[in-house]
Amino acid sequence: MAGGGGGAAAGGDAANGASDPKHRGGDDDAARTAEAAAGRRVARMTDEPFGVPYLKRRWKRFYRNCVKRWRLWVSRTPKRRAGGLVVDSMDRVLLINSRKHADLWIVPAGTVERGESTAQAAIREVEEEAGVTCALRDPKPLGEYVDEEKMVVTTYYAMVVEVEHATWEDKDLGRVRRWWPIEHAAAVLKERDRRPLEAYLAAA
Repeated sequence: MAGGGGGAAAGGDAANGASDPKHRGGDDDAARTAEAAAGRRVARMTDEPFGVPYLKRRWKRFYRNCVKRWRLWVSRTPKRRAGGLVVDSMDRVLLINSRKHADLWIVPAGTVERGESTAQAAIREVEEEAGVTCALRDPKPLGEYVDEEKMVVTTYYAMVVEVEHATWEDKDLGRVRRWWPIEHAAAVLKERDRRPLEAYLAAA
């Protein structure tokens, strides 16, 4: 009987504790702590590498792969690309490393988006990939080069830097940029990217 009475008393204390303002305050503190932890988890999801910018890039890559397969297998229409050969006042060429092969150097270039001209796309791609805001040296392109096997047409423009940014979109993906003396650039470039450099030197 004494044990039963003790249990009832304990139950009564628990019930009284539930209605105690101090006890409710503890519950509120716990709720706020849980809410803050949830907020931190959401904040982490918006950071790299698994945040919104990362997801946007993954979606963009997935979409482009789908478009590529449709273009190659169904529509058979060539892909339009544009890029910029950036040369400074000291006759240095700005190159970036390839994401697939980090030891290879390329001229920044990418896909022409819907509604863009090739010149607009070239300026955008150079900023995204190399982190420099540029202007065209000449509205006339250096040339238009066709890869018949991959059904790709790439237009290159000569550019000059207006702003060189400390951070940029592709830097987060491990992209590296480097200024090369123009006389050494051809030796480090992929074969396809030597053609706009050769066109620039021929016109100089």
